[in-house]
Amino acid sequence: MRPTSGSTYEPHPALRLFTRLTCYATLLLILAGGMVTSMNVGLAVPDWPGSYGHFMWALPFSMWKGGVLYEHSHRVIASGVGCLMILLTVWILRVDPRPWVRRLAGLALLTVIIQGLLGGMTVKFMLPTAISVAHGMLAQIFFLLTIALAYSQSVERAMRARQPVGSSPTVRAATILLLVLTFAQLAVGAVMRHSMKHHGGVAVPDFPTIAGRWIPSFNAEVVAQLNAQRLELAWEGEDLEPEIGRPDVVIHVVHRAGALVLLAATAVLSLIVLRQDSTPGLLRRTVYMLDGLLAIQIMLGVFTVLTQKGDLVASLHVVTGAAFFGMTLLLLLRSSPVGIADSGLPS
Repeated sequence: MRPTSGSTYEPHPALRLFTRLTCYATLLLILAGGMVTSMNVGLAVPDWPGSYGHFMWALPFSMWKGGVLYEHSHRVIASGVGCLMILLTVWILRVDPRPWVRRLAGLALLTVIIQGLLGGMTVKFMLPTAISVAHGMLAQIFFLLTIALAYSQSVERAMRARQPVGSSPTVRAATILLLVLTFAQLAVGAVMRHSMKHHGGVAVPDFPTIAGRWIPSFNAEVVAQLNAQRLELAWEGEDLEPEIGRPDVVIHVVHRAGALVLLAATAVLSLIVLRQDSTPGLLRRTVYMLDGLLAIQIMLGVFTVLTQKGDLVASLHVVTGAAFFGMTLLLLLRSSPVGIADSGLPS
């Protein structure tokens, strides 16, 4: 039944738990997708929507090995997240009278459907970089939508709706800027990963220098030197093209520079939040978690270079980036005022 109007919407504990489950499942899906890309096994299962002619969930376990294990597991987790999102949308439409939450659930469901189609297209068109990047970035957007839905059902937000508190426009503006910068950095990282999938490793194998230089250069001499360094690392693989070009070096250096920009933006945001005496303790704790995630992310980025894109390290780098992106959104939600839409009355 369609919910009737009431004085204030009180989130149901089971629904609140289900929204969090969907969030965590989405983060697991991003990790699984990262492993597929890191290991370059996106075509281990060459057909779609089936798997070697079988219904996806009916593939014999005897075939779950090697690259098929990672690619097929990614598909199964993705379909599971899709099912969770369908159930969550139906549940919200039945019990939550707030129009903006209902629209948000519908948008999240549409996003995960498009995400699934993009995943199929990556297989059908043999892993084109553009579609692969769009697939990866839409996963990040969907993750943010699940966080927003989870927050809409949280006790914290319900309490803020009953007892509105002030918020700082400066904190919100700085958080929005960090959110945009993080999205751009994730996009650059996605382009770098997917454009390098047939080359193996990373374009610049030394750190913190670039081909032994502190000031980056992209001339033919530097590219040749980087190719020589990579050759010494003895990359092997039947489908790998060891030679890299200038675009590969440029996108790698841009990604490193983006990390420095994010570090500066996060530091400024942290100072803004922590220097305000009126800042709620919840915002302070959120900033501490944001700083911690960034520190872990930078260390994983360094290890990704030093290990030449070790599969697990690179994948953890991807999922930590998603967690940082999501924590930034959570900070924005917690620092934004709760409007009249939270009264629970249909409008």
